[in-house]
Amino acid sequence: MRHQRIAFVVMVAFFAAVPLLVYPVFMMKVMCFALFACAFNLLIGFGVALAALAGVMAAPIYQVNPLMGADLIIVVFAVVVIGGMGSIMGAILTGFGLGVVEGLTKYFYPEASNTVIFVIMVIVLILRPAGLFGRER
Repeated sequence: MRHQRIAFVVMVAFFAAVPLLVYPVFMMKVMCFALFACAFNLLIGFGVALAALAGVMAAPIYQVNPLMGADLIIVVFAVVVIGGMGSIMGAILTGFGLGVVEGLTKYFYPEASNTVIFVIMVIVLILRPAGLFGRER
């Protein structure tokens, strides 16, 4: 219970400080990563609603078409695997973290921006097969 409170406080502080420090379009993309990851993680039930919300947030960034999220599905799968299957908090935190990592990689070394998430996924799966926040069974 204490970890959930700490995570909640960190997320509130993050959302309060981000508009002052980060380019808004970049932040929208990071938030879309997190929402897509949550929706993918919660495929059953209200996961569809999260996917719809993520689609609405992505509309100003990406061209709206029927295949709008197709290019993100593989990245979202990697985010969920890194965060840990079944861990909502893992999907959210990993989505934010990997969105920032991808953005920084695009700025400093654009050629590697498409592969950096998968390199991180391989490293995480070697070190912790259940993901960062997943439970080993």
